[in-house]
Amino acid sequence: GEEAASMSQEALRDKILQGAVKKAATLEEDTVKVLDFDGLLQRQFEVESMLRSKLIDEDSILQTQHTVEVLIAFVREVHEIAVKLNVGNAGLVFQELMGIIVEDAGSEGKFVGESIMTGVVDIKSAAGPRLPVLVGHVNLLRGLLRLKVQDAADLDTAYSSLREARDFFTSLSSHAAEKSKARFTILKELRAF
Repeated sequence: GEEAASMSQEALRDKILQGAVKKAATLEEDTVKVLDFDGLLQRQFEVESMLRSKLIDEDSILQTQHTVEVLIAFVREVHEIAVKLNVGNAGLVFQELMGIIVEDAGSEGKFVGESIMTGVVDIKSAAGPRLPVLVGHVNLLRGLLRLKVQDAADLDTAYSSLREARDFFTSLSSHAAEKSKARFTILKELRAF
């Protein structure tokens, strides 16, 4: 009956948590790599292809660069929360945050058709007053990248895409400063190649 069903749910959660603890989350060492013009050229198409928003002027470049920085810090924070909760799998923390969005959206949930396992970790107490900010960052991440981000592997992919984008924007900025040109002017030159 119902008790057996809830027992299996509990057992499933325990199993997920056991597996998660074994898979300790380690984020790659992160340093900004400054790209030369050839590196910028290579990265430009990749970065613009992975972004949902178009880079149309100086402001959109700065806005996107800022969002990328915020989201890199967000992924790190998700990993820190996973460590604090003693779950090695940051994807579980991310799924809890997604679950809150689904709850808030009610029946017309935004992530219909996505299987989200929630209730595995107590995100509400772990995140405390940061919870609404973190939930907002889930939407921000999903809105920025043309990537389906759902689990730990997706989160790693997103993190690596964000860092590539950050390196691109940092390098674009320093190249623009060197040439005394606007970032958008340099971007147009890269696109013309």
